[in-house]
Amino acid sequence: MKFVNFYRKPVSMFVMVAFTIMMCFWANQSPAAPAAPSTEKSSTASAASAEEESPGFIEQEESTPVVKKGKKFPWLIVGAVVVIGAAAVYFLVLSKKYALTVNLSEGCSGTPAETTKYKKNAVVSYSYSTEAGYGDLQVKLDGVAVATSGSVTMDKVHTLDVSATYGAAVNITSTPSGAKIYHNNVDSGKTTPASFSYTAAGTHTYLLRQCGYKDYTKVQSVVVGQTYNINATLMQGILDNFLVSSTCWTPYIASNWTVAGGLYKASTKVANWQYSYYNTVFSSSTYTVQVKMKRVAGSIYSSNSIVLSTATNMNSVNGYLFNYTASGSYSIWKWTGMDMVTGSGAEAGIKTWTSSSRINKNLGAWNIMKIVRAGSNYSFYFNGYLVYSFSNSSFDPRVCVLPFYSGNVQTEAHYDYAKLDIGAALGLMPGEKVTAVPVADQRSSGHN
Repeated sequence: MKFVNFYRKPVSMFVMVAFTIMMCFWANQSPAAPAAPSTEKSSTASAASAEEESPGFIEQEESTPVVKKGKKFPWLIVGAVVVIGAAAVYFLVLSKKYALTVNLSEGCSGTPAETTKYKKNAVVSYSYSTEAGYGDLQVKLDGVAVATSGSVTMDKVHTLDVSATYGAAVNITSTPSGAKIYHNNVDSGKTTPASFSYTAAGTHTYLLRQCGYKDYTKVQSVVVGQTYNINATLMQGILDNFLVSSTCWTPYIASNWTVAGGLYKASTKVANWQYSYYNTVFSSSTYTVQVKMKRVAGSIYSSNSIVLSTATNMNSVNGYLFNYTASGSYSIWKWTGMDMVTGSGAEAGIKTWTSSSRINKNLGAWNIMKIVRAGSNYSFYFNGYLVYSFSNSSFDPRVCVLPFYSGNVQTEAHYDYAKLDIGAALGLMPGEKVTAVPVADQRSSGHN
C-alpha cells in the first residue's frame, strides 16, 4: 500500500526526533539554587538597650529572600507517550501482515508452496502444475475456482487450495486458446487450456471448437500413471461434422433446427426461406465451400442452396445464391438487398435453371455442393464434378449461409457436414479429383 510505504520512514524519523528533543530538554534543565542561610544578630546586640546602640554591635547583612522554584515540565513523560504512540501506530497499522494459507495436495507443485505472512496489500504471484501421473489440476482461492496461475492481493487473510487427481492425465492446449472442449462429443464445460484425469485406462475423443476455425478432433488412448499432452493448432475456416451442438451457426427460427445423429436438421413451414448462417466473416477472398445435404420432405422443385453473402444480415443480403433441386436442376443468382424472410429484393440470373445428370434426384438423395472462389472467379461443383464457372466482381462475399426454400410447404432438410477451406486450390478439396462434365440437357423451371 502506498500509504504504508510513504509514511513508514517519516514515522520512524518522527519517533527519533521526538525522543532526541525530549532528551535535550530534560538534560538542559538548570539545577535548583541552594537556599541562602538566615542571618542572626550577636548576643551582645541582643543585650543592648532598645534606646541606644551598643558601641560594640556589629550589624550583619540581611539574608536574601528564598525564591521558590516552580515545578519542572514533564518532558520525560511526554516523550515516552510520543514514542509509545508512534510505535503502536507503526506495529499495529503500518506493519500489519496477513497470512496466505497454502494447502498443496499430493501430485501438485508450484509457488508459493507453504503458508506465509505478507505485508498488507502486497501482491503475491502464484503458479501451480501437476506432477507426472496426476491431472485435473484444481486451484481455489478462498473456496472459489481460479486459474492455475495468477496473483493474490493480501488485503485480508486468504487461502489457496491446490489439488490434483492421480491416474492418467491429459493436458490440452490450443492456438488460439479459448477453444470449447467436447469430451466424447459431450460439452465438457471447459475451454483450452484444460486438463482431464482418469483412474482407469481407456480411449477418449476430444473435439475443440472455436468459431472461425475448423473443428479439431483427437482420439487419445490413456494408461494410468501417464501424462499426455495435446497441443492443437487451429486452422481458419469451417470443418463441422455436426457431431456436437451447432454453436457457431445462427438459424432463422432456432427451434426448427437441431443436431442429432451427426446431422444438422431443419423442419419448417415458412413462406420463403429457412436458413442458418455461420457467424464469422472470413478474411480471405480465396476459399472453397463444400456442403453435403439432402431434402427429406417438401417439394422436389424447391431449392436446396448455399449463399455467399457479404454480411450476416439476412434481411438485406448482397451476394450469390447457388441452387439445386431434387428434380435434378441447378441455377446461380446474384442477390442485391434480398430479404430472406419476406423474399423481397433484387435478383439477376447468372445461370438460369439448367438440368444436370450430376445431381442425385428425388427426396432423401444426398448431394455434395461445392463452390470455389478465387477473387471474382467462381466454380460450381456437384458430387465432385464441375458444372459451371463464371466471373463477377459485384460483391466480395465472405459469409456462408445454408438456406432452403419452403414456399409454405412443410419441408425438412438435413446437412451431413459443412466445410470452408481458406485459400484452397481452384476446384480441389483433399482427396478429390475434377472430372469433365458431359453436355447437360437444358431446361428452365423457374427461380424456385
